[in-house]
Amino acid sequence: MLKTVIMGVAALTALSSIPAFAQASAASDDEKLVPSLTVSGRDEASAEPDRAVVRFGAVAQAETASAAQQEVNKVMQAGVAAMKKLGIPEASLRTVGINLDPVYSQPPRGGADAARPFVPRVVAYRASNTLQVELSDITKVGPVIDAGVAAGANNVEGLSFQLKDDTKQRQEALRGAVREARAKADAIAAAMGVQLDSVLDVNEGGVNIIQPRMAYAGMAKIAEASFDTPVQPGQVRVEASVTIRYRLKNAVIK
Repeated sequence: MLKTVIMGVAALTALSSIPAFAQASAASDDEKLVPSLTVSGRDEASAEPDRAVVRFGAVAQAETASAAQQEVNKVMQAGVAAMKKLGIPEASLRTVGINLDPVYSQPPRGGADAARPFVPRVVAYRASNTLQVELSDITKVGPVIDAGVAAGANNVEGLSFQLKDDTKQRQEALRGAVREARAKADAIAAAMGVQLDSVLDVNEGGVNIIQPRMAYAGMAKIAEASFDTPVQPGQVRVEASVTIRYRLKNAVIK
């Protein structure tokens, strides 16, 4: 008897839930049938950077691993000392890359030896070290590069300019994106002879930060570069996009 009662309650519960699912499905279908217009908008805001990141280092090759590493270490120690002399705190200095790799012999390209089996052998070792310098004063970018090269750095990976706080630019770009989307919707609705009603959906397409970057072509050019390196930071751009769906008045779905 107890089993029968439990089964009866379960059946009633299942039956009572059917109308709720049916109503939700109907509401979803009705929403799809609402006359609507979907538009997207994009805008950007820019500002002068107030932060910079410089990366420079040294690459050395020697017959032994220890000799290559010692040569790189000597340059990097001199580089760190030069940064501290410029007043850059130790907390703004960070090692971001240390590598030590064997250099193998290359197979002969022609002659009788080219036909023989070739077994590569280690002929040298190449060591490298990269130091990252974070600057809150971008006027020091040029002096930092010059001091690094003077200390013996032969590899400047480049630099990037950033904003310490981009909240204001993010908000400005988002507001501009919404205005552009609304302007598009107004133009399309007017051309169709309908009116915009309430907003049905709003989706943020994300915010993209475009930082000015300067890349150097190669180590040889850096080693031969003259001092007093000129640096133009440009502008940091913050891009934002939104997608908005409006309900339409006076529109009929056929």
